[in-house]
Amino acid sequence: MFYIAAGLYVFLIISISYFFSKKETTEDFIIGARGVSAVPLAISLSTSWLGGGALALILYFVFNDLPAYLFLALGAVTNLLVFSYFVKKPYELARKNNWVTMTEMVHGIFGKKSGYFVLIFVFILFLVWLLFEIVGSGLVLSNVTALTYNQSVFLISIVIGLYLLFGGFKSLIRTDLIQSGLLIFVFISCLYLTKDAPDIDYKSYVVDKPGLSWKGFIAGFFGFFALQFSESTVWQRVLAAKSAEHAQKALVYTSAFYIVTYGLIIYLIILGGSLFQDTQDEKLFSFIAYETLPSWLGSLFLVSILCIIMSTVDTILFIAAQCLSTDLGHLLGKKIDKPRMLMRLSIFILMGAVLGLSLLTRDVTAVFWFLIALWVALSPLVYMLLPVRKPTDNSIFCSMIVITLGVLLLYVLELYQDYYVAYFFFMGLALPPLLDKFVFSKSRY
Repeated sequence: MFYIAAGLYVFLIISISYFFSKKETTEDFIIGARGVSAVPLAISLSTSWLGGGALALILYFVFNDLPAYLFLALGAVTNLLVFSYFVKKPYELARKNNWVTMTEMVHGIFGKKSGYFVLIFVFILFLVWLLFEIVGSGLVLSNVTALTYNQSVFLISIVIGLYLLFGGFKSLIRTDLIQSGLLIFVFISCLYLTKDAPDIDYKSYVVDKPGLSWKGFIAGFFGFFALQFSESTVWQRVLAAKSAEHAQKALVYTSAFYIVTYGLIIYLIILGGSLFQDTQDEKLFSFIAYETLPSWLGSLFLVSILCIIMSTVDTILFIAAQCLSTDLGHLLGKKIDKPRMLMRLSIFILMGAVLGLSLLTRDVTAVFWFLIALWVALSPLVYMLLPVRKPTDNSIFCSMIVITLGVLLLYVLELYQDYYVAYFFFMGLALPPLLDKFVFSKSRY
């Protein structure tokens, strides 16, 4: 029954994307014609962070260091609320200048040097993140179905590649809404498992864990709090909103959806862990589906896991393709006559390249975490939000270079600690005005 349900789901999302692509404009394809309301944006953003790689990470954190993950979540939610407070003016500025991506905003607000740095940084990061999610999704899907790992990554890549090629950003939003709707079967599964689960010692998941310390709090909270100010997927949704008010509401709603969605997944994993105490990897979802749930619910539960797997990969692929096509053209000052065609070509090339890499390697976790640590280098971009006069291009660019080299040096010397992210975040705030005042002598303050 699972394969029938999964087949219907895949047919549905590809068919919807193809049907609506006939009526879409280029602006629909790239930015949803800047006409998306708050609730769809919030649902899309919250589900876009929950992919195969994220599922694997949550599994690890729940069984090994749940406090560390809860601090990450607290940082993410706090960031969204702060972001919503300051987002109105940057949104209006982007609308006035027709900027559609974070890279275009950086170039427009600060200058070309910062724009090129962010373009290269985001492209590399999202390419590795895409590979990480494809590998994680392949491992999850191969552990919950009879498909092999190679078959799983091939299926995921083809399906996501097809509906993005047809419908672009609008398809991404529509499929996220469908995927979030199917999470109801995860909720029903939790209710079903609750009656069979033994008494759960919730304390054991948080007491005496490495992350339950001031260093763990700083590393977790500031890790995500600092990261999301310069997170392309957040800016993508913000700039697609129909108005500044919808952008603000979307960020607030996302914080609520984030808590509900991720809380549901954590609760599901804890319930499954109480029933299958020897299983702490992706096979847990398979045991839940086949050994505890009725066949119809187990099949729909696995389809919802398939939805979760796909909900991140499409967003990351789309942003990486934008970096390779329209963002690069914008920075070079080139007028792109057929941006939709160029985007489709970039999606096709990137999906093919990452599919090939995912078949060659299954271990990119170390590289991914290094790039996540390096993400704090973009913390000077907070000045896009703050209601002060903006630093110069030179000061923003040099600040990002200094932080990048600092993190890299500490990693090479094996001295880097996760909680250093807080120091680098505040360094990213302090350096631009200091450099403008004492080095470049062109202060805008």
